[in-house]
Amino acid sequence: MSVYAFQLVSTLAWVVGCTAVFFWLLWKRPSRLPGPVTILLLALFIRIVPALVLQRGALYEIGVFRLAADTFREGQNIYHLPVAHPYLPMQLYWFIAADWLTENVGLFFEFWLKSSNILADVGITWLLIRGLGHRYSPQISRLGGLLYAVNPVTLMVVSYQGQFDATTMFFVILAGYLYEFYRQKPYGLSLSAAALGLAILNKTWPLLFLPIILIRLTDWRTRLQYTAVSAFMPLAGIAFYEILFPNSVYFMLRRGMSAGSISGWWGYSAVSNAIIELTGRGETVHQWFSQYGKLIGRLAGFATIYFTRKTSAAEALLAAILAMFALVPNLGVQGLSWIVPLAILLQLYRPLGWYVGAASVYMVIAYWLLHLVGRGYGLYTIVPHLYMDVFIQLASLTIWLVIVGWNWQWWRSHWQRSHYPLVSSRAASPP
Repeated sequence: MSVYAFQLVSTLAWVVGCTAVFFWLLWKRPSRLPGPVTILLLALFIRIVPALVLQRGALYEIGVFRLAADTFREGQNIYHLPVAHPYLPMQLYWFIAADWLTENVGLFFEFWLKSSNILADVGITWLLIRGLGHRYSPQISRLGGLLYAVNPVTLMVVSYQGQFDATTMFFVILAGYLYEFYRQKPYGLSLSAAALGLAILNKTWPLLFLPIILIRLTDWRTRLQYTAVSAFMPLAGIAFYEILFPNSVYFMLRRGMSAGSISGWWGYSAVSNAIIELTGRGETVHQWFSQYGKLIGRLAGFATIYFTRKTSAAEALLAAILAMFALVPNLGVQGLSWIVPLAILLQLYRPLGWYVGAASVYMVIAYWLLHLVGRGYGLYTIVPHLYMDVFIQLASLTIWLVIVGWNWQWWRSHWQRSHYPLVSSRAASPP
């Protein structure tokens, strides 16, 4: 067995073990649980071991991040070159730091790249313990933190793929935490807005959370202040890069606002794409999905914000993300990590169990058959590339159908709560 094959097998076993522990906790809800510090150390250990063992990440993305770092260090503007970096420049500086650490400290680029997001994911564990502790017993808060510590979905994103959604989600959860529990304190709202601004600078999708907060503020002056502070962080980041590389703003914003995976690898677009690949028919329908599905999904997400204005901010964000994930034709595997902390915060453990199970199946298929190995390894050397691509694309239906069902259940429950406010708490609670 080659070294890399051993890494793939051992890290797969690690994921399977964490998944088993996650479902055992979800099923048994044990009464004796470790303290918060132990949970945080466990979360760190669970993430750092596979990051050290698996000396690669998602081949395409890690290659892009390394190229972006090298291009910057050579004094070239990545936004003026065909470097596939569709983000605002916040993470770019960490790519450069990871490159420098590799050369001057040791280990390997992929580990340093992942390390900041591992710490961010551990930070989310801490925020969940704190947030749940404000509303529930220490037992419930520890269970929530422990479930997040061992969950396989975010583990695979931060320690295997190498994407930086954990950093984005940390700032989103922090913004919600500060808003929820410290908005009456001096600078509480400003700190919440600053955290949201950093999330937007990291990846632009947290713009979705801004109107959710603004709707829940009580006066226009506060709303304007919150918006201004939130906007300052990404604007400062853009301005700093503009100083380094003039004439970058237009190209930077165009890339940052158009970030997203290609259609054909997610949900209904995977079906239409598979039909084209296998029969040669349906190109018109698939192109329509690709062209308009993104807009429809985003509009559905923002429309959901209005219909959830009387719920908590966390529930509104979860509902908006679920609506988008069901309707967009393109979703990167890393996006699946966004839902897990929100579901734990809202104590939605039954749908979370279905979600984590289905997401884990799809992610293992996508990672171990393609993203971690490329098309020159494993089953791609035996099965024609066309059929392997179609298989992985259709595998996304395992989790997409769960998301569609969760949407249906959530909206049915929301309608019942809106029209029958005296219905029993069990029927009226979120799914």
